[in-house]
Amino acid sequence: MRRRKRRGGGHEVEMDGVILDLDRRQAVVDGRAVVLGVRVFELFRLLLEQEGAVVSKDDLIAAAWGGLHVEENNLQVQIGALRRILGKHAIITVAGRGYQLTRGAARFVAGVGPPDLQWPSVAVLPFVADAAAEALVGPLAQQLVDALSQAAWTRVVSAMATAALGRPAMDDVPVIAKRLGVRYLLEGSIERAGPDASRISARLVAGESGVVLWTGRHTHPDAAPLDRLTANLATQVDSQIFAVEMDRCLTRGPATSAWEVVASANAAYRRANAEGTWEGVAQAERGLEQAPTSGPAHVTLGLALAIYQFYFAQGDSALMVSRARHHIDRALQLDPRNPFTMANAATGLCFAGEPDEGVYWAERVLALNTVMPPVQAFRAMGIGCALLDRHDASVAYADKAIAAAPEAHIVHSTLAWKANALIRARRWKDARQTLDQAIAVKPDFYWPSFAKALLRARDGDAAGAANHLARACEMAPELSPDDLAMQWARAFRGNTVAAEMISALADIRPNAADHAGDRLLD
Repeated sequence: MRRRKRRGGGHEVEMDGVILDLDRRQAVVDGRAVVLGVRVFELFRLLLEQEGAVVSKDDLIAAAWGGLHVEENNLQVQIGALRRILGKHAIITVAGRGYQLTRGAARFVAGVGPPDLQWPSVAVLPFVADAAAEALVGPLAQQLVDALSQAAWTRVVSAMATAALGRPAMDDVPVIAKRLGVRYLLEGSIERAGPDASRISARLVAGESGVVLWTGRHTHPDAAPLDRLTANLATQVDSQIFAVEMDRCLTRGPATSAWEVVASANAAYRRANAEGTWEGVAQAERGLEQAPTSGPAHVTLGLALAIYQFYFAQGDSALMVSRARHHIDRALQLDPRNPFTMANAATGLCFAGEPDEGVYWAERVLALNTVMPPVQAFRAMGIGCALLDRHDASVAYADKAIAAAPEAHIVHSTLAWKANALIRARRWKDARQTLDQAIAVKPDFYWPSFAKALLRARDGDAAGAANHLARACEMAPELSPDDLAMQWARAFRGNTVAAEMISALADIRPNAADHAGDRLLD
């Protein structure tokens, strides 16, 4: 969708070939002007303002009828009229909740967005199918669009905009991507895999170059609901796009939009060390200079500050926690229904010492995004439940996050928090296995090695503990053993098993054990 000034003044929105004049309250479809009725216009404006979030029927009625009591069928009639202008797939009916403008209609696409955020965008092309699987092409494309419309990182154009496109040759990819205004294309194929199933291959393609960035293959039983498959595919696509965006921002030089700053900040503190996390803080601060009213920019800064004070600050930094909380609260005020904002706010609140509130926001974003729950929300639930000693729930949510996006950039830290919950529950064998998995995913992540040092110390293996401690300190040279013990204290505050493990450090570093142990049960 493109928002622009009309020649001679005024404002217009262009979407899938439909031009909507917000001042004259009219639409131009195929060169023909269509005047929008007052109620249709107000419905469209409210749906547009919510940018892809579900809007309740009560809120829509209040906006279009000014608080008058009207029957629900009146709303249905006006929504039908709006669909005839925008296209029947532009507005989704969410049973029992209300209506949702698809992100293809509601979000600004790459290069034409507002100055605050230019989100990465994708178009789902019709998959190529053999004759026996042809019936799946339409439903698969529409359900993928519906699922991606709830994505945390990515914006998707409507299925109607791509329905007439066939399978592009590689030379045609940049042309199609430019025509649709997207950075990425999702294409693929469907073929029968025996009498009772189909084999579906999906490929994520870079719009500028036609390079295949990711491929996913799934066997779909005919008896299984299609929405499970499309939700899984959409989650993987969203995660892959964000990973590519982070790498893209690192190689492009200085960020030129707040979205690039958000991606750059995430890429910086993905390094899981003090320098990278502080660079993430600095990147997010620059983002706010460009977009002071951007919810995602505020929440990115709040999360970066919360992570830094949790892992790297010397002592408890009340000022840093207060700053983190300020930006998280501001983000939720500005963007209360954006899944990116809500999920990252939930995580930030957990790190800022408010796990109860973090769990509340994570539960809320999961309730609002049932088609494609954000991986970050599962992770936030895992962290919050661990900090609240809800061990089994923490492990379950960590497993959901990893299963939904096994290649996501947050898998290593999700595994670390799963190990936290297992240690709290005294499930030592499972904790060791999980720590080994975290090390395998990110070998330079110091925290699992430090956790293994404490587990070795608990078992009385001083040599093994010293070896793992030395490895952790080598990977994070800016942190002393005392600093690592302080991190452990923050991560396990109030839990008795952690205090026992901290005391075992006396065999290796008596000062570290004493320093952290005093704080553990504050």
